[in-house]
Amino acid sequence: MRANFFIRVDSRAFAVDYFRSCLMKNRSEEIRRLQGCINDLVSLLALPALWIGREPPEVASTLLDVLLKMLRLDSRPCSESPSTTRSKQHV
Repeated sequence: MRANFFIRVDSRAFAVDYFRSCLMKNRSEEIRRLQGCINDLVSLLALPALWIGREPPEVASTLLDVLLKMLRLDSRPCSESPSTTRSKQHV
């Protein structure tokens, strides 16, 4: 009977160690993810300095590129001028 007790203790210790290692892995993954988010925010804050002297279509294009990369979205073609889109739709 005593041998069974030690087996249970060992299996519990293994489970605790396994649980701790999973927590540490999840923590390190979460830390990396949060560091990536902070880097994305810093790059977003730096954009206005890049836009000095730029035309609005360039600003919009740069912002769209950055947001697509940050949000990990699929890109879609967009028109630089809404008036050209409307005229094509009416034809």
